[in-house]
Amino acid sequence: MFYLNKIFRLILIALVVLLVGWFGMHYGADRHSTAEAKIYDRLLNFTRAMPAYLFKDRDGRKPYRVVVNDNTTFLDVEKTNDDMTSVFNFYEEKFPPQPMYQFDTAVADDYPKAKKSLQAANVWLKLIQAHQHFRIERENYGFWGAFEFHDSELKIGSEAYYKKLVDALETGNIGELGIGRVVVALKDRGKNETTLIKMWTDRDFNFNNLLPGPDGDVAGDDIDKVPRYPGDNRIMSLAQKNRRTLDRIALYEGGGSVAAHVLFYHSRMPESGWKRDKTVEPIARKKADENLMFFTQKDREVTIQVRFHDRTGDVLTSVIERKPKG
Repeated sequence: MFYLNKIFRLILIALVVLLVGWFGMHYGADRHSTAEAKIYDRLLNFTRAMPAYLFKDRDGRKPYRVVVNDNTTFLDVEKTNDDMTSVFNFYEEKFPPQPMYQFDTAVADDYPKAKKSLQAANVWLKLIQAHQHFRIERENYGFWGAFEFHDSELKIGSEAYYKKLVDALETGNIGELGIGRVVVALKDRGKNETTLIKMWTDRDFNFNNLLPGPDGDVAGDDIDKVPRYPGDNRIMSLAQKNRRTLDRIALYEGGGSVAAHVLFYHSRMPESGWKRDKTVEPIARKKADENLMFFTQKDREVTIQVRFHDRTGDVLTSVIERKPKG
């Protein structure tokens, strides 16, 4: 029982960290850029969108639909003049903690040691209930996260909870258990406004898609006709349909040197039919300050960025494609 509840806590924190990390660092755009609302298909009927803060009317605007490692996720952006604490309090009230199972200690009245253990377990379960929301607030930013079970009456620690959790862990299909939700708050410089970035998962969310398979790659796809540096592994795959374009990202990690990777793409991309655009690269480099290459092929544009991983020392290669939708 203790082991299973620890797994629940780890799943909750992992969902929050992974969503915030991927969207904030790899796709969340420039911290000081204007948030842009993008249009996509209607949400699937079984998807419950994160409500707008205080349920303000936003003219029917739809959220981003972003597929990460074959997992469907959703992202929406809005602004508010309210303080961060009020915003996070709103979401904590909207998505209350899951009820907790409490052991009947009376069944162990004749066994003092067993009764003491059950009482300790009840205290521990009660403590978990207070930490089902993950919350950090700083002067200029903060985030809140939670895992919302589809069955709001399912008691953590109960036999029914145990069965559902085991099934989800065996298949990796965490989306069948519930929805991971995150709200990131960013204070706008020089303004009395806060930008809210809201993210949530869908029923197809599979935890195994976040982990590398036998070949070392995570789930997803490479960018068509873009070669991969030998020995590199795909560590992220992302796709988003916007109003007029389809944007995709493939992120790779591997050994070797940055120079070797750059020379590889300078050589292999033209062989695959790509034309290097040297007029765009200098402009992009001023902002990125990294080894960056820009290629075109008919109506497709591909940006390749190569850099060292600050922590591991491996080489990270980002391949970003934009092409007209349809």
